[in-house]
Amino acid sequence: MRALVGNEVRVFSLKRSGTNAIAHWLFDCYSKKYSQNNGVFLGNTDFSLHHMRCLHGTLGRCRQMKRINRLISNNSSKITAIEFIINSIENYNLSVLKYSENDPEHIYNIQKLSYLKNSGREKFSKAIHNVVVLRSPQNHLASIFRMVENEEKYKNYFMVMILDFERVWTQYAKEFISETNYVKNKIPVLYDKWFAEKKYREEIYNQLGLSLPYEGLSAMAVPSSFDGTLDDPSVMNVSERWKEYRKNGIFCSILKDQKLQELYEIIFNEKLCV
Repeated sequence: MRALVGNEVRVFSLKRSGTNAIAHWLFDCYSKKYSQNNGVFLGNTDFSLHHMRCLHGTLGRCRQMKRINRLISNNSSKITAIEFIINSIENYNLSVLKYSENDPEHIYNIQKLSYLKNSGREKFSKAIHNVVVLRSPQNHLASIFRMVENEEKYKNYFMVMILDFERVWTQYAKEFISETNYVKNKIPVLYDKWFAEKKYREEIYNQLGLSLPYEGLSAMAVPSSFDGTLDDPSVMNVSERWKEYRKNGIFCSILKDQKLQELYEIIFNEKLCV
């Protein structure tokens, strides 16, 4: 059965949980095996799990949809017109997936059907990999606090994220440990461990069916709210962001949520102490 796309990787995550770093790393990994010229990065789309919508990145995503059209047209005679697509999906309510296994972005899903109809292929993707990203709650929350301080334009949006943090983090944590199983055939990725351990990155690399383990941290050279853009991102102290806010009463009270602490202990095998 001929497919338009060889590998489609859907990255489910919460904003400020390391999404950009991991998604760019994945794009770099696939580029090493295939070619960057025959891959597409669908940048972060925010699906307003917090009942607000952040439109940042929408124009860039539209440009990439046009790129998909162009690649399909130029490579119509090849076995797969596009070798890989990295689709970054942020703040999506995972429970919705129990009603449908289709792509969560409705417009993109409709576009897929259009691609298939015009190409004469039987299916859109030969292989779909679902990656679920989770970050330690104390460092994740610290990153959101920093965005409230730095991003005046989106300040209200990030403040809503703070108010809703316990609910959304616990939803993704439950999915991460398969207490819920909305995302089928998922590859759970713990950002903190991914950043710190080469062996863990290699394990993820192998689960995606990629050969020749690749270090790839240089590909995550995207701006950090704490450090800016660094030539060597491995020097960032991402595991201790929380220390800047440990005397903040609101910050500490959020992390005292009982369910959040229970899930943290299961995932990290230690008690959450802030």
